[in-house]
Amino acid sequence: MGALYRNLSLRKGSGIAVQAVARKLATIFYNMMKYKTPYRGKTAEEYQEQNRKRKLKALERQARKMGLKLEKI
Repeated sequence: MGALYRNLSLRKGSGIAVQAVARKLATIFYNMMKYKTPYRGKTAEEYQEQNRKRKLKALERQARKMGLKLEKI
């Protein structure tokens, strides 16, 4: 959750980040109670890896939109 907060607060500001993390915690808590499942949170490394993949995918999409062809090196 800390990594999510830090990332959002840089992009959107502290207030919005607090609201987003609170909503995420409330959703997790609700689902834990409703379905009686244990909490399985992502580690900071898992979150950062997911975020890195998302950014890479967005950059690839942006390059295709500009008519560029990407090649792996």
